Amino acid sequence: MIQSRVHIWLLLGIATVSLGNGVSQSDGESDSLSHERGFVFAGASARLLAKGHFPENAIGKSWDPTSDQISELEETLTRDLRARLIEKRQPDSDGPRVHDYFRQYAGVHLNGKKLIFINGFHKSHVQDTVQWLSDPRPESALTAFPKEARNEVFWHFVPVHVMDGGEYYFQAYYDPASRRLLWFRFQGYA
Repeated sequence: MIQSRVHIWLLLGIATVSLGNGVSQSDGESDSLSHERGFVFAGASARLLAKGHFPENAIGKSWDPTSDQISELEETLTRDLRARLIEKRQPDSDGPRVHDYFRQYAGVHLNGKKLIFINGFHKSHVQDTVQWLSDPRPESALTAFPKEARNEVFWHFVPVHVMDGGEYYFQAYYDPASRRLLWFRFQGYA
């Protein structure tokens, strides 16, 4: 019989819950996706986001997902991502948690099927990019970032494309008709 133990620790007035699987959570920092860290690319921007990851000839017209579809997607993605991260986590590791991810969404037709493309990236990518954008540099170095995207919400304007990075970056396709992820991958390592 497997017993799951839950320990509650009070440290400096912050409750921390330690689950039997080694994952801990603090109040206010649940292990689920933050809606504010997701952004839907619409129209031509949706195709631009998706085509950076898949052959352009496989991607058909874009479409705009509803807020209900995004909410359903995030429920499914939270469960799936949590399981995948637990599976990848090494003992005594402080790897990424579900709530650490930002996401870019794009409604696209892939090989004729109406799907939502998900581009996920860790909060450290956002922090590093914001720092990079705040450092002095010539205008020529900033051409990929429109003026309105040279701040903490750059990821609302500029598709994030990273090769490698392991579980700090992922892509997935969600089928709103079946409410399932049809495909998911973490990036590899160089």
